[in-house]
Amino acid sequence: MVAGQNQLITEPLVSNKIEIVTCPDGRQNETCNENEYANVNIAATIDDEDVTFTLKDGEDLGCQVDDNGDENVYNNVTSEHDVSKYNILIEDLKEAIDEKQKDEGFKKEYEMLLRGLVYAHVEGSKEENKVKNRFLSTWPYDHSRVILRGNTKNDYINASYIDNFENKKSYIAAQGPKKVTLRDFWHMIWQENVGKIVMVTQLIENQKKKCEQYWPETVSEQLVVNNFKVTMIEERKYTFYVYRLLTVSLKNSTNMQERKIHHFHFIQWPDHGVPDSIKLVDFYRKVKSQTCEQNGPMVVHCSAGVGRTGTFIAIDALYQHGQRVGYVNVMEYIEMMRKDRMNMVQTHEQYETVFESLLELFTVPNTSLPKNGFCQYISDQEKKTLPRNQKLYKVEFQRLETLRPLYPSSAFTAATVKENISKNSAKNILAHDRYRPYLMSYGKTRSDYINAVIIPGYADKSKFLVTQCPLEGTIVDFWTMVYDHDSKVVVLLDQLNENGQLWLGKHEVLEFEHFTIVQESTSNLEQLQLTLHSKVNMMLTNKTYLLFKLLS
Repeated sequence: MVAGQNQLITEPLVSNKIEIVTCPDGRQNETCNENEYANVNIAATIDDEDVTFTLKDGEDLGCQVDDNGDENVYNNVTSEHDVSKYNILIEDLKEAIDEKQKDEGFKKEYEMLLRGLVYAHVEGSKEENKVKNRFLSTWPYDHSRVILRGNTKNDYINASYIDNFENKKSYIAAQGPKKVTLRDFWHMIWQENVGKIVMVTQLIENQKKKCEQYWPETVSEQLVVNNFKVTMIEERKYTFYVYRLLTVSLKNSTNMQERKIHHFHFIQWPDHGVPDSIKLVDFYRKVKSQTCEQNGPMVVHCSAGVGRTGTFIAIDALYQHGQRVGYVNVMEYIEMMRKDRMNMVQTHEQYETVFESLLELFTVPNTSLPKNGFCQYISDQEKKTLPRNQKLYKVEFQRLETLRPLYPSSAFTAATVKENISKNSAKNILAHDRYRPYLMSYGKTRSDYINAVIIPGYADKSKFLVTQCPLEGTIVDFWTMVYDHDSKVVVLLDQLNENGQLWLGKHEVLEFEHFTIVQESTSNLEQLQLTLHSKVNMMLTNKTYLLFKLLS
């Protein structure tokens, strides 16, 4: 049932008691004892019995069921082609990708896949279970759904077992939990002896709820969902993902058994589109490198549990299988998944991402090194008596060169418009539209373009701005970029020509249409103060920068 304005919901709901428990002294959660539970903030309580809620205007109890706007699930399109002819040898994968990128090859191949609801889905469409589904059009099949066992009045959850090539039930593909399914979700995690959860959605995207948070906010909190107590022990944030170490225990259990759950949260999947394969592969390798105590299936979820979820599962299953047999068949495996859960891998762009990620995995080995062993590793490499072209660094660089993407001219529209062509010092080194920083406070005679790109760091997706040495006509663009993107440090690694004025003399002033740049000190470090004269409110905004120059 879809809850509308002031509409009554009379669905029977399973027990879903939610508590936020904070240790009074802020200690690690495992040090809290039962007597400290008096300081409990009840976020929501939903009892086992049939309940009638009256929704106020705009209120969201997590009971609404959304329409995900997917293709008509009643197409019931079955594939009748021979998937064996889509085997691709690992060494031929790059050539196959190049060929499929011509004339919409990926799109045409993707459209041949089995799609829609093709098997019985009685449980998911039952009236009492509709409130548990996040979307109107996405249900698990009866033959592959996860059945909740034990002390529960309802055995339904929108989740499906997925096989890989070698093993049954290697994964569980699930929708993102709702408020009314938090208990069911943790029941499933406990029942299936899960050690890893992979989350490939944000909680909110494009101002729309995609998933209910099912872990505590901080390490000083516990989340209690019915009989399950969830504690966050550790949280580490990286550029593209967040790693959390959680523990879950049965709150009322006599022996208080506790299990560790490794939670991997990918946070850089665009609202509309797909992530760069290198980001996805880096995340995937982090997931695979983590050992865990439980031997249950890996749980993977996004919002609906089909598109991004299917993409990640396909990458894992195909990479493992390809390592063993020497070839991959993406179409075959996606059809395998779709026999257990509808519409796994939801767009042709996701289909292509599976190929590109596999190419990255098979071609570029994992070159990560532990920091405590880095110096020794480099020393060992230097001691090897190898020809220069066989040195580790040379081999890795050559491998990178072979993987350098070839972008179409349409990827450089800003760089190639007439008024911006003269701003590029080299005609074959241009700023990609997707990665370039936009200038915002440029003057009337300028545009938002500069030949520069944004480069991620270890824990910041926009850590560096990499740009060419300023030309005579782009000095103002350079300082506009520095100001607009709040850069605090400028590092110069080249000698400026006589027209590229960037390094000022002592107390020298550089005037532009909307900037005045003044050097405040002189030493090995040059500290500059940059002042923006606003034409809107005539207020002055001052910012100070450090500029470092490589002397030789």
